[in-house]
Amino acid sequence: AGAAVRAHNEKEAERIVRIVGAEMELPGSAAELELLRKGDPRKVMCAAMVKRRTSVKNDWLASRLRMGHPAAMRQLLIRTLKDPKGQKF
Repeated sequence: AGAAVRAHNEKEAERIVRIVGAEMELPGSAAELELLRKGDPRKVMCAAMVKRRTSVKNDWLASRLRMGHPAAMRQLLIRTLKDPKGQKF
């Protein structure tokens, strides 16, 4: 059951990344995402949306959005989610 749940979460996370990324005009390819800053606000907001709606692991999300080390991405998310302006999504 664990593998099935993880696969479902990753599938849902990928769907959210595609939809939110398109809305925020994030590039779709890994190579283009790599060219953006690791802390690009669009990446951070997209990651925050995924974290709010799935239980996908930080290493998967950091790798998918090319945000560097999962712990650094987590710190960006914590700051974003604690910010009252960041909670309006």
